[in-house]
Amino acid sequence: MEAAESSDILIIREVQAGHRQAFEALVRKYMRRAHGIAMQFVQNSEDALDLSQDAFLKSLRAVDRFDTSQSFFPWFYKILRNTCLSFLKRRGLIRKFSLSAAGEGEADFELVDESAVSPHAILAGGELREEFWKAFAKLSLREREILSLRHFQEMSYQEIAETLEIPIGTVMSRLYHARRKLRERLEARL
Repeated sequence: MEAAESSDILIIREVQAGHRQAFEALVRKYMRRAHGIAMQFVQNSEDALDLSQDAFLKSLRAVDRFDTSQSFFPWFYKILRNTCLSFLKRRGLIRKFSLSAAGEGEADFELVDESAVSPHAILAGGELREEFWKAFAKLSLREREILSLRHFQEMSYQEIAETLEIPIGTVMSRLYHARRKLRERLEARL
């Protein structure tokens, strides 16, 4: 276990011992990352912030069930992901949402209207950047998620596999297909 994970576990143990205010250290440590992940799902900064905060509250309420032999972030990511998917479902932007439907821990979800989730502007300017985000937004939610975890969150294949509870081979396959589809969409736009 690396030092960062070890410090997370120490904080979790402190929270589990009744010192709930210690959880604030995890919120400070992971809020920016959580917001970025939520943005990839909902494409709106204000909603992403609300969903990130909601996921932290849910994880605090569930912290007593956290297995301290595991890493914190993959556990938290599942809570954040489910919070975002539930939000999209309530908004009518997801047709299906079942964590057991696809088998082996894979979520089964499908956007109702891909154009309803508009690309966000990370930074102003640049036609290429704008085209990238438009092409990225047209990918399926599953494709955006795998690309986001690898390239925006800079998670290793192993971390992604643990987080999504899928084999590394599936991670590699999904990344390959998502990259190919993004490249095709970009080539069609440019």
